[in-house]
Amino acid sequence: MLLKSLGLGELPDNSLLLVEEDLGETKSIFLQRLVLDYLKKGQKVLYISTKRSAEEILEEIGFIGSKGEEIEELTVHGDLESRESLVEICNSLSAQGDAGPVNICVVDTFSFLFMEESLHDLINDLKLLLKTSRKCNITFYLASDMGVLQGREEHILRSMVDGIIQFRTEYPAGKVNRFINIPKMKRVPPIERLIPYKIKEGTISPDTRERVG
Repeated sequence: MLLKSLGLGELPDNSLLLVEEDLGETKSIFLQRLVLDYLKKGQKVLYISTKRSAEEILEEIGFIGSKGEEIEELTVHGDLESRESLVEICNSLSAQGDAGPVNICVVDTFSFLFMEESLHDLINDLKLLLKTSRKCNITFYLASDMGVLQGREEHILRSMVDGIIQFRTEYPAGKVNRFINIPKMKRVPPIERLIPYKIKEGTISPDTRERVG
């Protein structure tokens, strides 16, 4: 499984987790691979995209490994344009209680919904997501592009979530080094190192190369 291969272990259930990236689509690749793992475990997944259509998401997830047998457990909302639509989805999930229709909910990309929204709206919506995760036993993954939100909004977002996974890229001496950083994670001891990884053929795997410079 993806998490085990990267040395991350199991992530906490019923939590609000932030997946950040400074630039690129690695976070989406990571989340789509993670969705496949959850589907193979029999989990029900809701995938919300703010940048792609439902058809594109299904095609991308199928392209990276699914043969179609798990798709019955996957619901996709594409082209979500506003935070109000996300609030409506959360309220619908919350109304169904702890026997809700999904175990996992991905919002890719969460930060796009709040570029022109107030700090008040961001805080209230994060509180709603946290409440829904606890009440309905749902783990939320919020994808975010670093730098899209203002500094204060980013700090509040990071402070309110239960855990953070960051994809970082460095460019020393013309090379490309990619790392995963876990600055915080509920009920999980802090990882004292950056985890190097590589991307090949639409998959993420540990990078065991010796790094120099």
